[in-house]
Amino acid sequence: MKLKRRYVFISLIFVMLMTLTGCREITTTTRFFSDGSCERTVLIEGDSSDVFSGSYPLPLDSSWTFDIKKDTSEKVKYFYSAKKSFKRVSDLNNEYLYDSVSTFSKVARSIKLKKHFRWFFTILTYQEIYRDANPFKQIPVSDYLTADEINILFIDEEDGSEIAENKKKIEKKFEIWFGISVFEEFYQAFLQGAAQLGDSNLTQEIILSKKDVLTKNVLADTISFFDIDDENLLDSLITICEYTFQTPGVWKLLEKGNYTFRELKNKLSTIENVWAEGYTNEVLMPGLLIDTNAETVEGNKVVWEVGTGEFFLRDFEMWAESRINNRWAIPVTAVILVVICIGLVITVFRRRKI
Repeated sequence: MKLKRRYVFISLIFVMLMTLTGCREITTTTRFFSDGSCERTVLIEGDSSDVFSGSYPLPLDSSWTFDIKKDTSEKVKYFYSAKKSFKRVSDLNNEYLYDSVSTFSKVARSIKLKKHFRWFFTILTYQEIYRDANPFKQIPVSDYLTADEINILFIDEEDGSEIAENKKKIEKKFEIWFGISVFEEFYQAFLQGAAQLGDSNLTQEIILSKKDVLTKNVLADTISFFDIDDENLLDSLITICEYTFQTPGVWKLLEKGNYTFRELKNKLSTIENVWAEGYTNEVLMPGLLIDTNAETVEGNKVVWEVGTGEFFLRDFEMWAESRINNRWAIPVTAVILVVICIGLVITVFRRRKI
C-alpha cells in the first residue's frame, strides 16, 4: 500500500460537517400557561419518508396527537407533526430522558419552568438546554480550543474581516482536534479487538509501540468522507493498519464484529444526522415578556434558530422570562388594608374611652 502524503483526512471530516445542509427541518413550538402547564408541538419537514429517522426521531405512542402529510407541489416532501399537553413541565422533560427510538434521545435536552411569586405578579422563567452533541470525548476539545475560540468557530463573518481571518486559524485547530478524536476512538477499538485475536504480530506491546507511526499514516492518507460510508471508512482504516503492522490478521477484527467498531460507526452516523438537520425552537410565554436571550421576539413569542454548531461542542441554553399580573392580589390587598384600618380605628377608639 502506497500512502498519499496529502494530509487531508482531518480536513475532509471538517468540510463534511461544515457543508452539510439541513435535509430535515425541525420546529418545536411550546406554549406555556400561567398555571405551569404547557403544550408542545413538534413539526418535521423531510424530503422523503426519512422524516421518521435522523437524530431527532418523533414520539409515536398514543399519548401524542400526530399527523403526516405529503406535499408534491415541487418535490416529494413529508410534514409530520406531533402534539401533546402536559400538566407539569417536569412531565415534558421526562419525554426526553428515555433511550428509545420513539423519543428524542439522540438530541439530549432538558426543560425547566420556574415560578417566582411576588404578590402582585408572578415571574415565570423558562429554560431549555440542548446538550453537547459531540460523541467523541476521549480527547478534550479544551486541549485545542479555548471557550472564546469556540464562540468564534461557528459564527458567520464576511471574508476579509479580522474575525474571519482569526476564524480560519481556529477552524484549522478544530480540524486537528476532531480528526485526532475520531482516530483515538478507532485506535481504542483496534487495541481492544486485537487483544482478543491472539495474533503474535498484534500484541498490545507492538500496537502501543507503533501508535505514533499509525497516527502519522492515518492522518497522511487520502480518505474522502464524501465517497465512502461507515463500512468503507472502517475498511480504509483497517487497510492502513495492515500496512503499518504488516499483517492481514487485522481484517479478523471486522469479521468478529467488534462492539467498539460498531460504536464508532454509530457515532459517525449520529454526527452526520445532527449536522444534516435544521432546528427552530419557538416558545409562547404567558403574560408580559420581560427578558430573553432569543434573537427574535414577536410579542410574547420568542424564536431561536439553533445552528448545530451552537450545541456541538458545548451546551446551548435558551431562556425567557415573563410577568403575570395576579389580579386577585389587588382586591385582596384592598381588603387587608381595610381590615388594618378598621383595626387601627377600633384601637384608637378604645384608648380614648379609657
